[in-house]
Amino acid sequence: MRKILGFVLGLPFAITLFLAFSGAIVALFGGVVGLENARVLGGTICGFGALGFFVLLLSPYGELFSLLGSTNSASPPKSNVYAAAPPETSAPGKKDS
Repeated sequence: MRKILGFVLGLPFAITLFLAFSGAIVALFGGVVGLENARVLGGTICGFGALGFFVLLLSPYGELFSLLGSTNSASPPKSNVYAAAPPETSAPGKKDS
């Protein structure tokens, strides 16, 4: 269920990124070949794709997507790296037998 929800939430991100990249390729091709209409159309598609991606990313929908991608609740907790070291019981330089 979690994978399906992740796919459903990630699909709009994938679509907008695809629009941004494909629009950029069309605009580049139109600029190189000299087709003004293709360049303008590609730039427009690229702009809307990028705008849509960042709107989704900065909206509460993007927050939900990032929470879904966070660590699994069934995984064991990570140890605290910044915890204090246990106190030494023996004097320095002496080895316990």
